[in-house]
Amino acid sequence: MMSKTLNILDILADDFTEKVANGQYDVNLRLRHGRTALMTIIENASNGSRQKTVSELIQLGADLFLVDDNYETALQYACKYRRIAITKLILSNIQNIRTRTRYVNQGGGLIRSKSPLYYACVSGKQKLVNILIEAGADIKQRTSVEQMPAVYYAAQMGKLNIVQNRHFSKLLDIEWPVNKRSPFYQHEFKTILLGAVDGRYINVVRWLLWKNVRVKISGRESSQPVEFAADFEDDLSIFKLLIRKLTMEDMILRLGPWIMRGRKDLFDIIIPIVKQHKIHIPWSHQMNLLRFALRQTNHSWDAPPEIHAKRNIIAKYLIENGQSLNPRLVFNEHDWHTRASPLSIACRYKNSEMVKYMLINGADPNLGQYERPLYFLVRALFPSNGTPSWQGAWPLIQMCLDRGADPDNIISRKTQGYEDRGLFTCIIYSSYLYHGRVFPSLIIRDLIKRGLGFTVHWLDRIGRQSRMATLLWTGQDLWANQKFDNDDEVFIMKSPNKCPLGCGFYGCDQNSAPVRLMPCKHIICAGHARRLVETNAQVNNDRREGVGGNQLALQCPVCRESVKNIQLMSSKQVQHWHWFKSKIKKSIDRTHQQVEFQNENLKAIYKIYAPRISAGEKSWNQLTADEKKHYRKIHTTVLQLKKEERTLAKWHLAKKKEIQAKGIEERKQLRKDQYTTNLKLHF
Repeated sequence: MMSKTLNILDILADDFTEKVANGQYDVNLRLRHGRTALMTIIENASNGSRQKTVSELIQLGADLFLVDDNYETALQYACKYRRIAITKLILSNIQNIRTRTRYVNQGGGLIRSKSPLYYACVSGKQKLVNILIEAGADIKQRTSVEQMPAVYYAAQMGKLNIVQNRHFSKLLDIEWPVNKRSPFYQHEFKTILLGAVDGRYINVVRWLLWKNVRVKISGRESSQPVEFAADFEDDLSIFKLLIRKLTMEDMILRLGPWIMRGRKDLFDIIIPIVKQHKIHIPWSHQMNLLRFALRQTNHSWDAPPEIHAKRNIIAKYLIENGQSLNPRLVFNEHDWHTRASPLSIACRYKNSEMVKYMLINGADPNLGQYERPLYFLVRALFPSNGTPSWQGAWPLIQMCLDRGADPDNIISRKTQGYEDRGLFTCIIYSSYLYHGRVFPSLIIRDLIKRGLGFTVHWLDRIGRQSRMATLLWTGQDLWANQKFDNDDEVFIMKSPNKCPLGCGFYGCDQNSAPVRLMPCKHIICAGHARRLVETNAQVNNDRREGVGGNQLALQCPVCRESVKNIQLMSSKQVQHWHWFKSKIKKSIDRTHQQVEFQNENLKAIYKIYAPRISAGEKSWNQLTADEKKHYRKIHTTVLQLKKEERTLAKWHLAKKKEIQAKGIEERKQLRKDQYTTNLKLHF
């Protein structure tokens, strides 16, 4: 009677085949996990043993096409456990070529199963691989979880001898689409090199690079070998091999995101290569490396402090090696970074260390198309949502002012408050109107010492006196009970100043603080300015209610230009301002006179040489080709005249540029002093 129970000890017994032949056991009876007796014997065979048992079982009717719960046949078991002799035996018992080909490729395309060739490749048995290929194994067949050819897994396991097999030579440089069922089928690929890098086998990577396989994989969703290698922070030897195979464009394209992640180790490897090729990336280009070192993303904000420290080290290296702190800016509607200077970006992302470093090393605090350093610093000190978000902004504002930042020009293209009315105004209104709290006396005293005024809205939107004007005229809150401070050397509203012009317009009482009308910058007294505003408001109100006519703009009583805003001034500030204004005008006139002298010299040079050169060129052009061979002297004379002209003009052009540059620098310093010279002010 045939037994229905079977265990592994029964199968491995020496008399098992006899019992099968006698009918005690079914040769195809399954054990645990769906394994047959044949699979179990193959699994437990070693050193060529049990080959005879396998042969006898096949002769007794063991079904070679049965699969276990993982859809694996006896052939896959033989390849998995490296049984070369048994593999030959199994294949020799399948005579039909078509059937054998189908059998030897069974298991491919299934995630739970692996093809016989897969097991042969990852085992590293060259002979086993050749047997399967000669039997009809498809070398391009996808298999296992990643659904890649078998040689991919050989590279991933470091089996260099298998990768070097001549049968796989045509597969080494093919890009294999990832699982065809994926929605990214057309956009994600893998290569044999990627498998070798993923397995971290440098000998396989080195050999594949020697075979000139592609290093960059196409497809926007594809994982790149160099990205895999960059993640091996403990050993970058593979990365060093791969990075030199990339084009310079790809190298820089990948370097930017690595810089944002603080990968200074990768930066140190790549930057010597970039310097060797003398690559210069302009500031306006989105791949500028300094922009990557300074900017932040939602992910990088929360990075550990050591990552930010490494990014700052990279930024300083780039600046010290030629990256300009004051680059040419380009307007771009969709990328504000091109409109902002490196200093502005550092201020925007609250990088205090880099802001100080840039200012010390000559960054222009006024550089920026709309987005300027002072704008970001003020918005950080007094954000529109309430509590100051960055207390370190005030010392940086002071540094910018000390280095010539224009406190009247901090406007942003998307201004939300009073940034277009100057630094002092913006801070005053942000503090009082946005937050309803007392402005720090330390800051206000410093601004007054610098001679900065601020704009006041004398009337609110419905024609009443504004809150800020009330604070000024009543002496409450903002200016109340201020005494002389020996350290700051400043009084605040200690005694009002006389009207600087003694204008007497509209009943001027000549005892109010001076104010400056903008943009014409004519200076009158505050009482006069207030009377002008009130009169203008009354006239426009009458026009609306019955008289009719267009609304009239407030005009300066001196030049009749429309007034945009009014700024408070001190009497000494007025003198200080006009003195520097006259110095700047003299500088402009002197530079113009010196440049005009050089222009006259250049005109004289061109006037002398132009007729002679023109006559020579005319004579030369009239000659035939044969005549030109005999009269080369004419051509030589013309070239000599042009050379002499360039030599003489070159000196004057250089002198002209030197004069212009000197004048610009001189006026820049004067404007800086115009805003920053410390004065003893008596408000």
